[in-house]
Amino acid sequence: MRSIFKGKYSSIIILSISVFIAFQACKKDPSIPNINGEDQNWTIDFKVPSGWPSPVYYFSGNELTKAGFILGRKLFYDTRLSKDNTISCGTCHQSFAAFANADHDVSHGINGLLGTRNSPPLFNLNWHPDLMWDGGVNHIEMQPVAPITNPVEMDETIENVVNKINLDPEYLKLSKEAFGVSNMNS
Repeated sequence: MRSIFKGKYSSIIILSISVFIAFQACKKDPSIPNINGEDQNWTIDFKVPSGWPSPVYYFSGNELTKAGFILGRKLFYDTRLSKDNTISCGTCHQSFAAFANADHDVSHGINGLLGTRNSPPLFNLNWHPDLMWDGGVNHIEMQPVAPITNPVEMDETIENVVNKINLDPEYLKLSKEAFGVSNMNS
């Protein structure tokens, strides 16, 4: 049996296949909305993929909204959630590393303190009944309290965090849009 890649047409066939693959790979990426408010035409929908198990968390007491997403994203990257205003959730949960920490063996907290483990990746958390590496947190809404109050991570109190963000007019606006109240509480 004669191979199609032998003979005088092999270079043309290989080139044609390569060009086809290159054109398929060079399609325009789908549009990603500007979440900073400039693109007002995006929405958030929570859809369970076909064939997936039921999620643990359904947003029944905390509706998933565009305003809530924008507020949550601001909080995630705000260093004021730490005692010395240097560490945010996004410091250890790096977006380029599946929201894990890729550049240290263990996560670094305030004052360069070293934790005992590295930050777990953040994805599909609605399907996890227990959070943190050891399962020490069992509800997604309570999870941020652990690193914020941990003396090696962010070493802050919830009361101080609430006081700090209530002094920021942008947070007051975002809180009003997300929850209908103009200040946050613990």
